[in-house]
Amino acid sequence: MLLYYIHTKSICSPEESWLENIIEKHACTLCKRLYPELRKNSIDVWVEEQPDISAVNSVHPPRIGIARRDFLHLFTEEVKQYLKLGEVFDRNGLLIERFATFVSEKHMILRGSEKSRLRICEKCGGYIYTSIYPWYVIKESVFNRSIYESWPLDGLVVTEELKNRIEKGKWKGIYITKLPVVDEPRDGFIIPPDAIYPKRITSYEKRIKDS
Repeated sequence: MLLYYIHTKSICSPEESWLENIIEKHACTLCKRLYPELRKNSIDVWVEEQPDISAVNSVHPPRIGIARRDFLHLFTEEVKQYLKLGEVFDRNGLLIERFATFVSEKHMILRGSEKSRLRICEKCGGYIYTSIYPWYVIKESVFNRSIYESWPLDGLVVTEELKNRIEKGKWKGIYITKLPVVDEPRDGFIIPPDAIYPKRITSYEKRIKDS
């Protein structure tokens, strides 16, 4: 079985005031990663400049995927079923119609080689994993769907059937990397699926931690 990782050759810079607001309200202020409850609905973003022609891209920080709407139309039914799409605005608040954000409540974890690194955020307790190429996925992490949002690297993971819909040479600004599906990790780490998300600390938990 093979999956394919669709990832960008560039990134988009967020509009500064929008970024400050979303980090303050919806992210761990130490590792800057968004809390998982925000991904239950679509997310709108404001960017400093118009995105380039890349079919798939990322607003980084805070690591929210965006894609050209005509590219997403290749997977219309799958996107409706598994992803939530939001709007992209420029720094003046004008809608950039040809792009959409995409988020999912569940991610496909891209595992890496023995050179990969893992640490835990001191504030939210979420795993911070650096996945070093060559990438692959663990068989137990594959669930019954054809398109995924990837983690910790931004982008999309699709089945071979969906990958074959992408006409070679037509879509600019992306790489498509083959992902083997293997039985065991090669990085030496145990990464529970829920551990990849930052955890919002309650006032009570903060008092206990600080005491």
